[in-house]
Amino acid sequence: MKREQLQKLLENVSRTRIIVIGDFCLDAYWFIDESASEISIETGEPTHPVCRQKYSLGGAGNVAANLAAMGVGEVLAFGVAGHDPFGNQMLEIMRTLGINSGHMLFQDSEWQTHTYSKPYTGDKELGRIDFGNFNKLYDSTADLLLSDFESSLLSADAVIINQQVPSGIHTDYFREKLVRLIARHPEKIIIADSRNYNDQFGAAIRKMNDTEAARLCGADKSPDDKMPFSEVSKYAESLFAGSGKPLFL
Repeated sequence: MKREQLQKLLENVSRTRIIVIGDFCLDAYWFIDESASEISIETGEPTHPVCRQKYSLGGAGNVAANLAAMGVGEVLAFGVAGHDPFGNQMLEIMRTLGINSGHMLFQDSEWQTHTYSKPYTGDKELGRIDFGNFNKLYDSTADLLLSDFESSLLSADAVIINQQVPSGIHTDYFREKLVRLIARHPEKIIIADSRNYNDQFGAAIRKMNDTEAARLCGADKSPDDKMPFSEVSKYAESLFAGSGKPLFL
């Protein structure tokens, strides 16, 4: 690509409005320094003092952060957070990065902000502590999110759908209504990146890896299997023929 072409693309990007709807997550890094450890009076066990902590966006949040870093004119986040310190931290990072978090919803109960806490001792990551694995999205929350999303869709240049975790927003109820909504707007650029439900997003431009494509075509493949380019191309052609939508592998 010539420099002039790249410059033109970047100029266009700065004028676009992109919606990211999906599973917004937070990565928490806690760096432990045992030199300040002491024996807990309550348990008699040594404590693990954190000397430094760092937080970054994950899942749909990582997608939004990358778009903001590319200079997209406006990035709008549509997702659900919990009434917890991690949810506050996630929204604060969004604001710092210039991501529009005004469409994020909070569910009052049975929802924790999806957070992956990674304690470190030196360069070694210890056992991860996860939050949000038992989340249950209420149908009422799904309706509010989808109604707001559809209202904003008409003024968006593109949409990216992210499905990251089984306990995220993509319940059967939410997914069924979202798929119908996509079908009503064939003129819109909608890209879906789904770990578990790629087969249901045929009305969108799909992003997947070779193993996922093979499985959608009925082939029994594992992530460790090596596939030649010719085989991957065959799967891509088959999926394109079935949906008529471009495919990124």
